[in-house]
Amino acid sequence: MAPVSEDWALPETHASSASLTFFDKTTDGSKRAFWIKGPMNPEQGPRRTNMCYQVITDVPIHDLRAIVPQLSLDHHGFQLVHHPSAVLKQKDDNDSTTRAQYMDEIAQLMKRVIGAEHVICYDLRVSYQDRSSLDLDMFLRHF
Repeated sequence: MAPVSEDWALPETHASSASLTFFDKTTDGSKRAFWIKGPMNPEQGPRRTNMCYQVITDVPIHDLRAIVPQLSLDHHGFQLVHHPSAVLKQKDDNDSTTRAQYMDEIAQLMKRVIGAEHVICYDLRVSYQDRSSLDLDMFLRHF
């Protein structure tokens, strides 16, 4: 896969940089990484994780919206797709029916975009800071 930066000259005005943290290896050499979330009993020991991380600094971050039509899953390993969700506009995203409808909507989108015969959407993570300040119409206009 070719990096985007080698394919197109992106305007520097749309670039910034950040430090990104990636999983590197386990502290004990095991193949299985773990991280324990939540309270721990003292007899469980102080170790919440066996994961070591690598921090890469000054990673260029580009605004790719100008080149969305040129991006390809096959060529770049990712693709940006405009999809105004009918389900996201519903009020209760914690309702199991709404979540199931959204996962089905995404499965149908993936079938259409990548031409898959079968898609299984098995997990859904909804992330937002403050529901009262979330303006989905404004958010969706940017995609």
